[in-house]
Amino acid sequence: SAIIDLYHELMPNNPRCKVINNARRKTIVARWKEAAKMDCQPFGYNNKDDGLIAWRQFFSVCAESEFLTGRTQPLPGRPPFIADIDFLLSPNGFIKCLENKYHRG
Repeated sequence: SAIIDLYHELMPNNPRCKVINNARRKTIVARWKEAAKMDCQPFGYNNKDDGLIAWRQFFSVCAESEFLTGRTQPLPGRPPFIADIDFLLSPNGFIKCLENKYHRG
């Protein structure tokens, strides 16, 4: 729940997690373990405190993205995209966010 708490704190205008089911728990655990083993900033940690610091930094960077927070001009006839926790922690979404694919300008 600490990861979800950080997401809610740092991305308050993005969709809130109302249900924490087994699928979400598994995804969060998988990303936590994956990030702990990474050798790129802000990840690569050995304990919970360092991990939470890294995830705080990750969500802070995501919160700066106009695309991930729905502040970009949407395509005609479509609502703006707003990333939810499932997108940010999906295997592909996580890597793209980590590589700053959603920061323009």
